[in-house]
Amino acid sequence: MCLKNGQECDCYECVETRAGREPERGPDAAGTWRGAYEQAYREVQVEIFKGKIKARLSKAMEKTAAAVLESMLERAGEDARREKFDKEFRETFERRAKDAG
Repeated sequence: MCLKNGQECDCYECVETRAGREPERGPDAAGTWRGAYEQAYREVQVEIFKGKIKARLSKAMEKTAAAVLESMLERAGEDARREKFDKEFRETFERRAKDAG
């Protein structure tokens, strides 16, 4: 039960308690906020790099992605054909072995 309003709510203490964790107080709570700040800061850095990489390398990356995808799709087709051949071979072998035995 929340100390602030006497009922469960979505404040930090209630959320942590419902999750089975002891709510952090004092300096530890400040550490949690500092960690969140550092994570958000890194995420902004990543977004900036994404934009710059996209602006400079997107054409080359698009061509590479198309080539890789084409190769992967070709390989998948070959695998499917190989599986079909193996299944048909097994069925034929089992049928002939049964007829012979």
